[in-house]
Amino acid sequence: MSTKIGHFEILSELAKSATGAVYKANDPQTSQTVAVKAIQLSAFGEHAAELEKCLLEEAENTKALSHSNLRHPTEHQRSPDRYRRERNLRRQ
Repeated sequence: MSTKIGHFEILSELAKSATGAVYKANDPQTSQTVAVKAIQLSAFGEHAAELEKCLLEEAENTKALSHSNLRHPTEHQRSPDRYRRERNLRRQ
């Protein structure tokens, strides 16, 4: 799979649903393996704007949390029909 979302190089699809997908990706800027979550806002119809607001608030609120299993979102991108969030994947 040689697709890109923004600057992220998609390595594989980890999960997919009617509302979006999560991809394993490489961040060439940091050389880290990350998860990129792509949400299809159109699947939420008239609630899309509310969902986007909630996702951004969630990302902001997680900055106050600290745990070894938690990685904070490091980038948000908005395209016409989706909201993406990238997180570092914990190395095993």
